[in-house]
Amino acid sequence: MALLLILFMLFLNLHAGNFRNLLTIAHAQPNTIEKTKATGESDIFSLIAENKLTECEEFLEANSTRVNQIVNSKEQTGLIVAVYHGKLEIVKLFLKHKCTVHLSDSAGYSALWHAVNKTPEDTALEFVNLLLEHNADPLLNTLSSFSPFLLAFKKQYPVVITRLKETGELQTQTINTIEAKFPNLVSIIRPLEQVLSRSRSLSCDGDLLPDEISINSTNSSPGSKNNDSSAEIIDIESSSAELLSDDEDALSPLV
Repeated sequence: MALLLILFMLFLNLHAGNFRNLLTIAHAQPNTIEKTKATGESDIFSLIAENKLTECEEFLEANSTRVNQIVNSKEQTGLIVAVYHGKLEIVKLFLKHKCTVHLSDSAGYSALWHAVNKTPEDTALEFVNLLLEHNADPLLNTLSSFSPFLLAFKKQYPVVITRLKETGELQTQTINTIEAKFPNLVSIIRPLEQVLSRSRSLSCDGDLLPDEISINSTNSSPGSKNNDSSAEIIDIESSSAELLSDDEDALSPLV
């Protein structure tokens, strides 16, 4: 009888231990899945920074329905990160896979904002043109009411400003309010707009096209930030603060 009791106790302990192991496994599985998911998704940002075009395309093909949901810890999409790192071909890939250009990160910075912030102006214009072709919004504000259009003025980019104005998204009142803060820059923009208008009318004859006009390489770029290809997460707050501190009155909320 005593032997049977001992065997019964051993049986209970064995099953209790297995049950505890099962509980441990059950609680560990979600964390394991979540960790694997996070690791897999963070890889795309490293691939972007390293300009791994083929690998990025494979990733996007495998995640074509989630291209707008895959973000880093600052809610930056792959498109935003690709623009920031200056990877034009990868930007084209994300646009091909229908990544939404209107999405912003947790601070309100969009892909177009980062495009305008690039240096020099001809590089910025290349990215701006591509994003505007996909209906990017030049008035999409950051949390501090700092739109790509306003940034173009602070960067002193007359060709980019003119290109942004061509979208038809800017109201006359908004344009006038911003231009009143930068009269010296407006004196450059007006003749440029006339040149661009004439070039469009002649483009059918193979004459000068808007995107072929040379850009003065001496344009200053206050607050510009060098791209760090090793960084997965973009920290834009410091460069934004530097830009804002130059002329806070000129950067008051406008829209």
